[in-house]
Amino acid sequence: MLQVILQAIIKTAEEKSEIIRKKFDIEVSVEMKEVLRTVCNLSEGIYERGMAHGIVQGEENKTVEMKKEPLEKRHGC
Repeated sequence: MLQVILQAIIKTAEEKSEIIRKKFDIEVSVEMKEVLRTVCNLSEGIYERGMAHGIVQGEENKTVEMKKEPLEKRHGC
């Protein structure tokens, strides 16, 4: 069941609660749905933060590469 909750492909709490109900035959209470929403929001925030960090890291790496590359090579001289 934890795999369903933490699975990134299924994004909404409603989708996850439906899978839990069907796959595990567990009726998802209002309180459980709220917890699922919180977990979904938290994981989405972590994902977005990781993506932003990756973009910044990529830009920094490209800047370092460009500084190492001779000017003649960049301008085709």
